[in-house]
Amino acid sequence: MRILSLLSILFIALGLKANTAIPYNIKGAVSSPEKSKIAYLYIHSAGKKYPSQLLSAPIVNGRFTFSGITQPDSLGIAMGVLFFHTKPGLTKKEYLALYQQGLKFKYRKVALEKQVTVNVASTLDLATVEGDLMNEQQNELQRIRQMEIDDFDKLKAWWNEQEAAIKGDKEAMVKLKADYFNGLRANEDRKNDAYFNFIKTYPSSPLSYQYLKVFVLMSERSLDDFREDLKACMASLPAEVKEKPAIAKLITEANNKIGYAGKLATGTTIPDHTFTAEGVAPVSIKDFRGKYLLLDFWTSWCGPCRAEHYNMKQLYTQYKDKNFTILQVSLDDKDAKWRKALEEDNLPWTQVRCLKGWDKEIEARYDIKGVPTTYLIDPEGKIIARGIRGEALTKKLAELMP
Repeated sequence: MRILSLLSILFIALGLKANTAIPYNIKGAVSSPEKSKIAYLYIHSAGKKYPSQLLSAPIVNGRFTFSGITQPDSLGIAMGVLFFHTKPGLTKKEYLALYQQGLKFKYRKVALEKQVTVNVASTLDLATVEGDLMNEQQNELQRIRQMEIDDFDKLKAWWNEQEAAIKGDKEAMVKLKADYFNGLRANEDRKNDAYFNFIKTYPSSPLSYQYLKVFVLMSERSLDDFREDLKACMASLPAEVKEKPAIAKLITEANNKIGYAGKLATGTTIPDHTFTAEGVAPVSIKDFRGKYLLLDFWTSWCGPCRAEHYNMKQLYTQYKDKNFTILQVSLDDKDAKWRKALEEDNLPWTQVRCLKGWDKEIEARYDIKGVPTTYLIDPEGKIIARGIRGEALTKKLAELMP
């Protein structure tokens, strides 16, 4: 789940009344300007009259300025992305390519207003921004982003050290991938908690609505880990905010997703299907009746899918003689990629691949909103749990097969 990358497309109308044009004036001071000679300001579109802009200003004697007039979005704010670059004449396309680099791209979001002061002591992402309340709140959001950058850098350094130490050890690599993605998941949880706390701290802020919409736009499967947090954020919104048409629509959409249990509910029978793959005998889900079955839809390129393999192997070894097995169905579009992943991860249970890759029929039949999608099925073919993995799967199997 990546929040900041989504925000680049989320400065869109929520149906709230727009304000009048906003004059802005940004004054910047840079302590070490020799490495980056040009300051850029990307201003998001606010309708046909005010399309997106990419402005540039030279850094002269450690100083730069931007000034002009822009239109706020329907939330009443105008936001710019401030960054430095050595290349003159960058295009919007080049800026978007930089933005898509995610955490590697150093930038500073700034709420455009009459007087904004930006002081850059080391790097732009650590700059201090002085302005009105909106920029004070944006400073807090920037601190969350910096926390995300620091957490990722630490985890990546740990990965590089561990990978070098175990090079060539296939089983150790499977475990390392699991530990790495568990670390990514922990970092993601910490980041999401920080954004939820921001929303609950500033329930009337337009910035909170933007981040709230990011969470609501996530798939039902992605929301599994923090449904209660989303409920709490919705409850924290002031009554006058909830009454606004666009926010009311957002709340309705959120409530629908929060309450989503999937087309295949617990206690229903898992649909049958016969899977075929080149060089593999046809396999039907009903072939596994009489056993507890973990049905896992995955792909070779899915990091969380492959990170779970270590835990699955431990559970398979522990319970394979107690009426438990696993069927993995790959949605890879290339047979070679699938087989390479099988060889690397050394998976001992039944494996098949959809010949059409991401098969729309299979996607609909098994309510696949993304990968991994898992079902734990009882010996009669009834669904015990959906989306179960990690510690939750370990606990459930211990209950079923003590």
